[in-house]
Amino acid sequence: MNDSYANDYGKVWVVGEDTYILEKYFDTLDMLFRDQDKLCEEIHKMQFSVEDTTIYSTINTKYVKIKDNVGSYEPRGPKDIWVIKFDLQYLGE
Repeated sequence: MNDSYANDYGKVWVVGEDTYILEKYFDTLDMLFRDQDKLCEEIHKMQFSVEDTTIYSTINTKYVKIKDNVGSYEPRGPKDIWVIKFDLQYLGE
């Protein structure tokens, strides 16, 4: 069992029975720390326990330079993003 769901804001993997990995992406470290407590509360409301938490920086794969109508290139998004990764265990029935 190894299914996943992803969008521009994060990714969830099903790695085993009642075991999941959640990654959430942030443009800045400040944004990550500001939202971390709220995200943990939401995880607990959905009957999950957080087994482990990891925070790291990675290259933004969505970072591209877009050519505007004048011909100059503007970056879209930061080159590096911050990721918080939760190893989760489902506690519900």
